[in-house]
Amino acid sequence: MSGILSQDEIDALLTNFSGAENETEVDEPDQPSDLKPYDLTRQDRVIRHPMPALDIIFERFSKSYRTHLSALLRKIVDITISSQKIIKLGDLMKTLPVPTSLHIFRMEPLSGSGLLIFQSDLVFSLIDILFGGKGSKTKVEGREFTAIENRMIKRLRNAALKTFEESWASIYKVNCSVTRSEINPQFVSIAPSEELVQISVFDVEIEAVTGEFTICLPYSMLEPIKDYLRSRFHESENSSRWRQRWQQILLDAPVNIVAELGSTVLTCQELLNLNKGDILMLDRSIDDPLELKVEGLTKFRGFPGTYKDSIAVQVASFEERK
Repeated sequence: MSGILSQDEIDALLTNFSGAENETEVDEPDQPSDLKPYDLTRQDRVIRHPMPALDIIFERFSKSYRTHLSALLRKIVDITISSQKIIKLGDLMKTLPVPTSLHIFRMEPLSGSGLLIFQSDLVFSLIDILFGGKGSKTKVEGREFTAIENRMIKRLRNAALKTFEESWASIYKVNCSVTRSEINPQFVSIAPSEELVQISVFDVEIEAVTGEFTICLPYSMLEPIKDYLRSRFHESENSSRWRQRWQQILLDAPVNIVAELGSTVLTCQELLNLNKGDILMLDRSIDDPLELKVEGLTKFRGFPGTYKDSIAVQVASFEERK
């Protein structure tokens, strides 16, 4: 019966197995309690790289739109940038009341949509001024805009988007077009609520009337062109290249130069009686310098001569500007 374990051997095996199990439990490391799950699909990240070109764009926009509103209202309008920040789209929508003049627009060739937001107080104040009022505010919660109000809002929106498009011209050429307009923030969805958006808030002051409007751009829309927007000297470099190009074009442009030997005055009869071999007396001596005219304007003075068997004129002086 050599294949059967004795009772002492069975007890020894059980003892060793129990000890190994206990040892394993003792050596097992404790799980850290400060670990937190991280979702890589979320956009709760800090944007550490500023986009100074956006400051240039929004500054141009505020100045141009100020000029347009001043001409439309025939009053002095002041538009300033009150804040620029990056927040979640859902947090922005929670702050908007009903009604709010919301306009979704595209910026081709960029992907996605932007949002232009006119606060209802500002809209009614501007409409009141347009119709001869003083811009008094009206309580408008719970009602929609009328047909006349929508028509005036459309004028404000189209002018704003056209001005915004022009403000981008030297940074990155875009074409702004309206997709649709809404008055309820619940019906506006330019991106998921968790997505980060760049918002720029503009304060409008017209005498005693104040209000604000906002331009909202998803960060995912701006990210593909972030290299353009992060360059502080993009505009100056672009202008410098154009200046050098136009300078080279001007330097290569051909011009006509005429050396005028002199002039005289004849009557019609004397002109008709001219024959071959006749001599005309000019108003300039042979020792006087000739006028060298560039496109009809006298620019130099010089003396006639020859150079390598060709008739030439040696420049003697420059004509001073009068």
